[in-house]
Amino acid sequence: ECMICETPVSHNRKEGEKHCSANIDHDHETGEVRGVLCSNCNWVEGRMKASPISPHTFARRMVSYLENPPLSKSWMQE
Repeated sequence: ECMICETPVSHNRKEGEKHCSANIDHDHETGEVRGVLCSNCNWVEGRMKASPISPHTFARRMVSYLENPPLSKSWMQE
C-alpha cells in the first residue's frame, strides 16, 4: 500500500494497464530510496518539492487553505 494515503498498490502491471500502480519513491539528488507511493502521492510529492517554498511550509499552507478557504464566503454571497 502507498506509504502516504494507504491506497493498495501493485508492483505488477495488469493486462491493459500502461504502468504498475506502485512508484518507488527516491531522492533524485542522493538516489536514496524512501518507500513505495501510489502515482498520485508520488506526483504531489514531486510538485511540492518543485515549489519555491519548503515542502513542510507547502503542506501546512495547503491544510490551512483547505480548512479555511479565503474566498468561500465571498463566492457564496447572493
